[in-house]
Amino acid sequence: MKTLFVNLVLLYFLFHVVHGSNVTSAADGRKHYIVYMGSHSFNNSASVKSSNHDLLSSVTGRTSREAIIYHYHRSFRGFSTMLTPEEAQKISEQESVVSVFESKNGHLQTSRSWDFVGAAAQSAFTVRSEQKDLDVIVGHMDSGIWPESPSFRGDGFGPAPARWKGHCPDEPRCNNKVIGYRWYSRGFEQEHRQIAPDGSGRPLYFSARDDFGHGTHTASTAVGMPVGVRMKGIGPDKVIRGGAPGARIAVYKVCWFNSCSCADMLKAFDDAIADGVDVVTFSIGQFVQHNRPGFMSDCISVATLHSFQKGILFSCSAGNNRDPETVDDAAPWMLTVAATSTDRDFIAAVDLGNSVTLKGRGFNNYDMNGYRELVYGRNAATYWGWGDQASSCKEGALDPRVVWGKIVVCTMDSWNEQPLTKANVVRENGGIGVIIIDPYSINHMLSLNSMIPISVIGAQDAKKLDAYMTSTSRPFAHIRPHEAQINQQPAPNMASFSSRGPGSALDIIKPDVAAPGLNILASWPAWNQEDPGLPWFGFDSGTSMATPHVAAIAATLKATRPNFSPAAIKSAIMTTASHVDNTGGPIQSENKKATPFDMGSGNIDPNKALNPGLIYDYNMNDVIAYLCNVASPRAIGNILGSRVTCPSPGIPTYNLNYPSISVSDVRRPVKVTRTVTYVANDGDPKTFHVKVENPQGVLLQVEPSVLDFSHGNKTASYTVNVIPSKGSGQYVFGSVTWSSDLHSVRSPVAVRVY
Repeated sequence: MKTLFVNLVLLYFLFHVVHGSNVTSAADGRKHYIVYMGSHSFNNSASVKSSNHDLLSSVTGRTSREAIIYHYHRSFRGFSTMLTPEEAQKISEQESVVSVFESKNGHLQTSRSWDFVGAAAQSAFTVRSEQKDLDVIVGHMDSGIWPESPSFRGDGFGPAPARWKGHCPDEPRCNNKVIGYRWYSRGFEQEHRQIAPDGSGRPLYFSARDDFGHGTHTASTAVGMPVGVRMKGIGPDKVIRGGAPGARIAVYKVCWFNSCSCADMLKAFDDAIADGVDVVTFSIGQFVQHNRPGFMSDCISVATLHSFQKGILFSCSAGNNRDPETVDDAAPWMLTVAATSTDRDFIAAVDLGNSVTLKGRGFNNYDMNGYRELVYGRNAATYWGWGDQASSCKEGALDPRVVWGKIVVCTMDSWNEQPLTKANVVRENGGIGVIIIDPYSINHMLSLNSMIPISVIGAQDAKKLDAYMTSTSRPFAHIRPHEAQINQQPAPNMASFSSRGPGSALDIIKPDVAAPGLNILASWPAWNQEDPGLPWFGFDSGTSMATPHVAAIAATLKATRPNFSPAAIKSAIMTTASHVDNTGGPIQSENKKATPFDMGSGNIDPNKALNPGLIYDYNMNDVIAYLCNVASPRAIGNILGSRVTCPSPGIPTYNLNYPSISVSDVRRPVKVTRTVTYVANDGDPKTFHVKVENPQGVLLQVEPSVLDFSHGNKTASYTVNVIPSKGSGQYVFGSVTWSSDLHSVRSPVAVRVY
């Protein structure tokens, strides 16, 4: 995860990038494994635990009750323990076992954003989402929260819903907004041997209290109460708020700084399902095999299959790996979220000594007070031959005698370098400002903890800068304080770090949808402050920040339409999303038109999602038919706790009633079927006409071309005949849209023709 945070006085900025450790093996070659056995029919938890011990001892001979680290017994059956690869293989061969896999580590991956997507103060969505009778519980799996933050105040709420079965410890205390706290560390401790501070100076809390910041930020983005904020140069924003402030939140701390154990996460799901959450927001990247479906050996896939079965919607991040085929959490029962920009920009202009002004970007609270001398980093190398290192301002490469008192020009040498890192190196060597040349045209995360002025410029401005610096022996410049600008550029655009599809699922477009995830302002822990309840805020970026936006819409939808299944909620959000920017042009992804593998169905539209007109629904029977293409009936039956018979002939994966359409292997005409359900409000139009956008080299014939619900029927089916004329083995994209006088229900189409 690429993160940048703000912390100045009441608002301070912090940047942190941490790489989690790999799973640590025991001296005898054992590693931390999860033994997953699906649903169970035991009468009580004690019976589950006893059976787990019997299974382990029958294979390994170990009878100690401490040999099992976690029992999963409330919502599904399994356990985690230390095993050798040979023991893991033997256990996997047992009749009752679905899969055995290592407990891998995952990593953690709003002010203007809600206004930008249409949830302004008096919008239909905002009015509904602020009502404190929503009776919806959002399960938040992350690094915990800062409970004293005003974003989580409980005034105006009644008692927790009677159906809630969660846990509230003495520290931190619950209120009527935050109705549950749990925290998990045994898996992390088994794999890392201990939990220790990360060297940042932040305190470590053995509780659900947030010691990283990521959890407070994402939780407040999803369900935070409105909080006033004063901040220089922030533009018109005066209130920081979450998308569903009327929802309750249950906190499940599964991450310690930037690392999260699969065993801990699986236990959190076991609890959350049994506790009674309605929606889960999950901003944690996973290790996923992208070359084939790995649903049965991925802890999040199996856990969320159980949550889907129980009617719980799961909103998760697509990942921050940028490249194609790197989407995390790609199972069809998940709602996978990519990240976009908003229409707010922070300009940190650079005035050169020749009266030319460069349009840089940055967040500067420091005024440079006049012009200062410029120097290229490559001309300030510590040693001969270190020019490349000094050019990109790497640690140890700059000579303080050359840099002292100057503005240093640094160059990014990879797309994912962080400007703040370079600014800190310059400052540590006595520089008083930094200009960073970005040849990759990346929409940067703000460097908010910089103690010196910073400006990031693109390739065209870099040419102007170079022309000036080579034309004079002593070039000078001035970096201005930042200015917030709204509607200065087309938005949204895809965030450069957002992972792209297709994911590991067969014939499913991933990600599903996109949401704001670049430079999102939300609440932050007030570490080491005299008053822990002060409103502190920070910027952060990532698909982590996009995910709680979608969870908030899902929570409000669940309250508004309580009979909607997770699939129906997903459909409402996807089919109403926008594939164009605020100027009416196509959403861009790195200066090219975004495809469904960049943005899924498009950028969220909360107001339209509340009344989608038509939805694509599917249930566990449909998911079973889908799984029959990738797993055995026995394995599926063990997962669900009942015998499964796969349909014969099998139902193709592309015929899962998904809100988007993907066919990964077209060599001859293919017939795709879909069924829609009419869910429009009373008095809305009941006739829908189809509009088709054909992919290049492919004809889409939709039959029928009109869907009529005026006779009281609630469902209607249609077919899409995919007729190829030429193909290159690459995906091509189109869409199928059903429109009435009020609604537009759009499904992106991805087809690969050979």
